[in-house]
Amino acid sequence: MCALLPINLALTGVIEPGREVAVVVAIYTVIVGLLMVSSVPTFSGKKLGSRIRRDLVLPLFVVVVLIVALVVSYPFEMLSIGAIVYLLAIPVGVAAWRRLAAATPDIEVDEQDA
Repeated sequence: MCALLPINLALTGVIEPGREVAVVVAIYTVIVGLLMVSSVPTFSGKKLGSRIRRDLVLPLFVVVVLIVALVVSYPFEMLSIGAIVYLLAIPVGVAAWRRLAAATPDIEVDEQDA
């Protein structure tokens, strides 16, 4: 999804294809490829909790339906937003991992991994 971000942005009209943009897109694609094979910790929603409070079920359901409707109606825009949010969440995941590693002494963290 992140590797397709330049294509999605071009399809939405945010960026115009050209020789100058091609160089930036090539560099961006190489960086995304390196992130794919790296051990950079990313955010995972698995640790948020296992249960949803009863009073939040209906609002959460409405939000999920709204997001699905937006993805169906505006796929390239929503995929672009999703990729950008994911890329912006990478530093948050690294910081959370370092905080967890500092709080839990039995987890070994190399500076290469974080």
